[in-house]
Amino acid sequence: VKVSFTIDVPEEQFDGILAGGITFKEKEAEAGNKENSNSKGLSIENRYAYVVGLVLNETNTKLESELRLNKITPSQINARNVINVNLQNPVSKYLNRLKVEAKVSKKGSNKPIITSKKDKMQMAPNSNFYYPISLEGQPLKAGNYTLEIVAVSNDDKWNWKKDFTIKAEDAKKLNETDVTIKKDYTWIVYLVGLILLIIVFFLLFLVRKNKKRREKEEARRIKNKRKRRKKN
Repeated sequence: VKVSFTIDVPEEQFDGILAGGITFKEKEAEAGNKENSNSKGLSIENRYAYVVGLVLNETNTKLESELRLNKITPSQINARNVINVNLQNPVSKYLNRLKVEAKVSKKGSNKPIITSKKDKMQMAPNSNFYYPISLEGQPLKAGNYTLEIVAVSNDDKWNWKKDFTIKAEDAKKLNETDVTIKKDYTWIVYLVGLILLIIVFFLLFLVRKNKKRREKEEARRIKNKRKRRKKN
């Protein structure tokens, strides 16, 4: 099928490129056909789509690359804790061969506790994305931290050093849902041990108490027996 489109180009001339796409979707089934499909017991409906890339440009003006560091937040990807670093490309050009190296350390310390490195990435014009720094099974801990990050795209290079804070309530909430964190059940072992110890001491107390009671009864019985002998 051949399809024609009319593209509305911005009225004002622009430098750089505008990148997007044209999406083709499979036509949805009519209401009657849907009812027939559902009556056959189908629980999954597949719908296909196809995207054709579209790039517009008007001038040959060369734009300088730029990259910005926005916010830093603790988050999760696929139920796994990460530190999300939002990077923004505010220029109407691609950032090709993007390489990012990052490290996180406690504020005031030069020793990194988390590191990350990725290369061969690409950023679209006028876009932003969250660069994830994986904790690899480590739990999030509340406190103040420092992020040092270096980004390189061809001959361009950017460096940032920024402090950020992880709140206790955020760390607790994310740690509870992270599937890679091994739960610490040591407290249960200690609790069970303490309960058993209390039970043992209680049983020893009862045994000792019963022993003393029997000894008293035996001593009273012997005393009474001696008294009866003296009377006789």
